[in-house]
Amino acid sequence: MDFLIPVLNMLLPGLYGVVAVGYAALFFTKGESRFRVVTELLMPVALLHFAYLVIRTYHLQHVPLLSRPEAMTSIAFALVAVYLAQERPVGSRAVGIFVIGPAFLFQLISSLTITHVSQADEALFQGALFRFHVFSSILAYVGFALAAFYATLFLFLFREIHSRDFRFFFSRLPALETLSRMNYRAVVLA
Repeated sequence: MDFLIPVLNMLLPGLYGVVAVGYAALFFTKGESRFRVVTELLMPVALLHFAYLVIRTYHLQHVPLLSRPEAMTSIAFALVAVYLAQERPVGSRAVGIFVIGPAFLFQLISSLTITHVSQADEALFQGALFRFHVFSSILAYVGFALAAFYATLFLFLFREIHSRDFRFFFSRLPALETLSRMNYRAVVLA
């Protein structure tokens, strides 16, 4: 089981990179169907990331949030989890690059700087209640951050529509109603 942590640690940034490139291609080609295949990889990559966090927590006996690299990998997973929870029901993949891109960067920095040695000295960091509290807090903050981001995209698109200047955002972003639903779902998840 010890060998899985470094292997997954190096595999995750590459997988997130491939998915981020797919979402970027989907965004800049205005949703061409040939790039949708790459975006289907996000769910298996998220499950692999979840398995990595569980294995790391079990092996090191602490929540993976005690150092900056550990927090970054947890935030990357939280970004992807909240995004997946709202992408599937809403059905819009147009803004995925704005979420998967930062998740890729967080995971890349984490993978390059993380150590595989336990840093938990106090019993506080090992309790189940503490783990639940920290992970739920991270998910809530990420949900609110995504809601703020969707609201910003909503305003950009609304401004383009209001000024009747249909340019970049109008041709690539989903409809205002869809952005509103994505914003609402992100707040509810938070």
